[in-house]
Amino acid sequence: MIARRLAVAAAAALLIPVAAAEADGGPLTFDVAVAGSQTVTGTYSYQPPACWSFQGSSHQTTAFHTDATSRLVLQRGPDGSLTGTTRVVLKASTERQGGLDIRQPPGCVFGLPPAPPGDCGTRVGDFDAQLAVKAGRLRLQGAPAGTFESCPLWQPTSGAAILLDADGGLNDAALDAGGTVTATAAGDLPQHAVSSVQGSSTIDTDTRSSSTVTLTPVVHHYEVQLQGWIAQPHVVDPLTPVPLPYLAVALTGGCMYITNFDSFVASTFHGDGHAGYDGTHRGLEVAQFDWDGSRITNFAEHGDFGVTSRDMVYHGPLGESWPCSQTGRATKAASAAPVGDSDFQLKLSAANPLIPLDLAPTADQELAGHIDPDGTLRLHYDADLFPSAGLRVLRDGQELGTYVINDTSCVPEPDMLGPLGLGLLTRGLVSHDVHGSVTVAPADAHALRVDRSPLCATPAPVALDVISNGGAGAIRIGTPAANGSAAAAARAHSMTLAAAQRQGLLTATARGGHVLISMPADTRLSVVADRRGAVAAISTTARTTVYGPAHTNLVVTADRTGPTVRDGSRRLAPHPADRTPPRTHARVTRHGHIATIHLTATDRSGVATTVAALGSHPVRLRRDSLRIPATSLRRARFFSIDVFGNREAPRRVAGR
Repeated sequence: MIARRLAVAAAAALLIPVAAAEADGGPLTFDVAVAGSQTVTGTYSYQPPACWSFQGSSHQTTAFHTDATSRLVLQRGPDGSLTGTTRVVLKASTERQGGLDIRQPPGCVFGLPPAPPGDCGTRVGDFDAQLAVKAGRLRLQGAPAGTFESCPLWQPTSGAAILLDADGGLNDAALDAGGTVTATAAGDLPQHAVSSVQGSSTIDTDTRSSSTVTLTPVVHHYEVQLQGWIAQPHVVDPLTPVPLPYLAVALTGGCMYITNFDSFVASTFHGDGHAGYDGTHRGLEVAQFDWDGSRITNFAEHGDFGVTSRDMVYHGPLGESWPCSQTGRATKAASAAPVGDSDFQLKLSAANPLIPLDLAPTADQELAGHIDPDGTLRLHYDADLFPSAGLRVLRDGQELGTYVINDTSCVPEPDMLGPLGLGLLTRGLVSHDVHGSVTVAPADAHALRVDRSPLCATPAPVALDVISNGGAGAIRIGTPAANGSAAAAARAHSMTLAAAQRQGLLTATARGGHVLISMPADTRLSVVADRRGAVAAISTTARTTVYGPAHTNLVVTADRTGPTVRDGSRRLAPHPADRTPPRTHARVTRHGHIATIHLTATDRSGVATTVAALGSHPVRLRRDSLRIPATSLRRARFFSIDVFGNREAPRRVAGR
């Protein structure tokens, strides 16, 4: 049998200009599918020197297709052109028919009978081929395996066979477009050969090839989440960090309207109560997109805000109490968008919907992402110190990793309540000091990283509650001198409380005779209350200490050695937090049938209010006195509440 190599030539390559920007791109990855057929027909004749000769014909048809897709990676050259090769295994089925005619002139001694045309059978097997793309041309070349040994014919297709060699519309621009690309081409190559070795032989063949190659971009679906949550079960209500009179709370929200203005209100907010990523949240932004190794497509985003709950308790003047709750859902911004072909960003800003007029700062997180051609994500984030924040990445529905980038669960719940909680909360929301990066590889699976919040590593702020009848207008902020009187220095270099807030030196909230101030622990500031009787309560992670009341100016100085409190120039010693209620004394005078009750209340820290009632009906005091019929003295009750909310048990007029 005589073996021959056949070649099929097709169209010339297209020269595709490539923009300079494309040269900067990365490789492209495709799944390869091939289907096609090849037909070879031919005739063979041999005339030896002897008296006999051979003549034959053959018809062979092969159908082939890929049973499993192959992966083709195209690298971009310096000129921007794409080049790559891959091995393709084709499932092939070949059928051949043919016959051989042996002729002998008269006088020949041989008596061989002719072999009529017949079916040589079917061959099934793999077709090993190579797919190559270069400079806009696709070439698919392979070699059929096996022979038809039982067929008495020459083997017209033994050796390599070119299945497809054409541009077929396949060019770098089409590949760069990111969609499915199909190349189809047909070839026709006749071949004629004459040999005079040991006689005269002639081979005439015609090979026809038709193939379709489909390149489908390898697309993976990504989901990137950005989430914020409060790790503590409860946190301070920034508008009611301590129990406050009803009138101080009613103007800025509440869940109950009452007619007794002598009531006090206590309030806290619900947190999410979990340290890890899973659970409820304050805000969540999700970005989803497809990545084919070249560009982001099908980008979509959605945001969600959790339900905010506030628990409030209204304490009436006669010892009664009414609990109630408020709920709301934040309406601040959450967004995500692609930036170019391989970058994206997410932003999340969650506000407290139950605090009106934007009186509380928002909780902000931002994420900038880049995806490499191989699917590796490089994420850069920025977030506030409070609350907790985290990221989660999924690929094709499988979690690659979860990253808690700011874990605030290290702050115990008691430290997030009261004046100290107000200081930590305010500092955490106004300090955008969480920065970092995360690299997420496609091969990662359920990776976990937890970063302790800087809020836990730095000294707690000085949480100061200044209680006086002058409010915020009676407070000045100054910088104490290295030596000498802090009060004198504060008076010489002072600013208003509002000016200090604008400069970012501190944060403050004024509510119902309380001015709650949060200052960095290492600052050198002084707080001056220009009112006699002012009291300072300083909260730390360990305890709350009380200073005063002052007889002149109350001066609080904070520096690296800790807070110092003075009454004018005299240094005050701290005493434990006041847990003792006031004591109210009654003196009665009579004028006929009218009795006047004169009430005098005393308390170490200061009296906030005195309440009187006849039976279950509160009555209004005038200059701490109450005029009632003398016959009603037995029904009179009274009590006082100090500046820390300590309530005296209702008392009656002695001896009546």
